[in-house]
Amino acid sequence: MLEKKEIEEKIKSLLINSNIAYYTITNINYKPHPYLITEKHIGRYTYLTDDSIKQLEKEGKASCGMYVNAKGEYTNGYRKGYIKCNIPYEQHTSDKVLMLQLTANISKEEASNTCKLLINTLKDNAIDGIVFVENDKNFKII
Repeated sequence: MLEKKEIEEKIKSLLINSNIAYYTITNINYKPHPYLITEKHIGRYTYLTDDSIKQLEKEGKASCGMYVNAKGEYTNGYRKGYIKCNIPYEQHTSDKVLMLQLTANISKEEASNTCKLLINTLKDNAIDGIVFVENDKNFKII
C-alpha cells in the first residue's frame, strides 16, 4: 500500500487527460463514530499510528474519548447521562473514499471509462469507493 501522497500523485497521473480532477481521499460512514484521540494518546507518542494506539489501549493507558448515552448519541466530552466509549480502536471502522470533481460536463461512458482506470489503484490501496463532489460550475454526468 502506498502513502497518501503517493496515492494522490498516482490518481492525478491517471486523470491527467480526463475531465475529472482529484479532490481528496477521506473517510466517511464511521461506525459507530470516529475514534477520538485524547491527551492520553498524545502524551506518550509524538506521532500516532494504528500500532501505537492499539498499544496504548492494550496497556490500559488510553481509549476512545467519545461518550455515548442510552439513545446511542455521541459527544466528545462528558455530559450527564453519557458514559465513556469502551469500544476498542479496531472496532471503530469507516469507509475510505476517493473524492473527485468534474471539470466539464461529461458523458456516462466517459465517467465510467475514467473510473475504470482507477480500479486497480483503489483496490491496491484499500479505497472503498468514489464520490463526486459538486463545484461552483455545477458540471454534470449526462
